[in-house]
Amino acid sequence: MARTQTRQDEQQKVERRVPDDELKRALYLLKLCRYFDERMETLYRQGKLPGAIYSGRGQEGTHIGVVLPLGPDDSLFPTHRDLSAQMAKGLDLKRIMAQFWGRIDGYTRGRDGNSHIGDWYGNKTWTVMSHLPIAYPVAVGAAWAYQRRGEPHVAMAICGDGATSNGRWHESLNWSAIYRLPVVWVVNNNLYAYSTPNELEFPVPTIAERAAAYGMPGVRVDGPTSWPSRRQRARRSIERPAASATTRNRSGKAATTSRVARPIDPVEPRTLIDFMANW
Repeated sequence: MARTQTRQDEQQKVERRVPDDELKRALYLLKLCRYFDERMETLYRQGKLPGAIYSGRGQEGTHIGVVLPLGPDDSLFPTHRDLSAQMAKGLDLKRIMAQFWGRIDGYTRGRDGNSHIGDWYGNKTWTVMSHLPIAYPVAVGAAWAYQRRGEPHVAMAICGDGATSNGRWHESLNWSAIYRLPVVWVVNNNLYAYSTPNELEFPVPTIAERAAAYGMPGVRVDGPTSWPSRRQRARRSIERPAASATTRNRSGKAATTSRVARPIDPVEPRTLIDFMANW
């Protein structure tokens, strides 16, 4: 109980240091990303949108929290469900819409009508790749380049809990720790990797504890409540790598399937209403 109260007190202190304009910006992005996600899925189910939709509903708090502290020259390496992170990094909404319709004014200039969106030369957002966590090794390369050039930039890569069982994930964390690279590793723990629950994915209580094995700090935060703490973590990572695991049960799935991939979970009703109540 005392530890919980201490964390709450620390959270309140951090929140008081966040300017009001940043909080308003974050709230605007939270609502925009949620509405856009819901609208695109509706259009798909109405047969008005080609391609596929991979919802990230329920993860907006994590994405907004970790991305807003990044500077324009810091790089982001997202997954196919991290569109809200890319929107927070500065991707243009009209070009995103054009991307889903396979138009030439989309980010891949009509070569893809899906969520493989990126704008490396504009907003330093790496194009989404399907194999997870394939972007983690690339983020290592970006962070290492920043370090060798003496540039004060940070790389940030995002994945889900299922990807932490992949060898690329461990290799990336190990390499970044050895060379003390300026990189932030973000894991969205959705409690299920498709249909596999956490207890069948890893033997430790939280993913954040894995960071200690590589000699880097790891922190676990609740997705919808601790945006300022992730903000501080991202800004400190210019000095050394850091891992952040956020727990949030994603409410959306791929719109291309109607099959239930996981059992009904008691935390499923945590929707946008609760999300916004914390702001």
